[in-house]
Amino acid sequence: MTETKASRRAPSVSPRASVLERIVMASSDLGETATTTGFGVARDLRQAAVDCVSSGIDWTEATQRSLLRLLRETAQRANQLSDEAFDTGEKIVLATVDLGRDAGLGLAGWMAQTSDTLAGSVEAGPPVSRAASPAVPSA
Repeated sequence: MTETKASRRAPSVSPRASVLERIVMASSDLGETATTTGFGVARDLRQAAVDCVSSGIDWTEATQRSLLRLLRETAQRANQLSDEAFDTGEKIVLATVDLGRDAGLGLAGWMAQTSDTLAGSVEAGPPVSRAASPAVPSA
């Protein structure tokens, strides 16, 4: 879109031109150079502004992408932690149930042995299963 200076320039002044014509031509050339330089600087500034805005948008986009990646990784780690917490809680509850069952069975065996001892059917000693104990005579 930019034309060359030679194509825009008016025909050169003849060697027989007056001093006034030469001054007009020199002033015209100076004005043209100042104008093209001014617009060239303006174009450069416009391009620098576009580059700056584009860089800012790229930076913002990269920052947003990084933050979303960080958020996704944090959510995955929190999910893994909650899975492990649920697994641990389940193991604790099952261990407590097993403990209660074992304590109940132990207490039931102790009570059976105690009742047998009090009834006189078995002498005090190691626990004996109920199936092996002789029947207690009715009184």
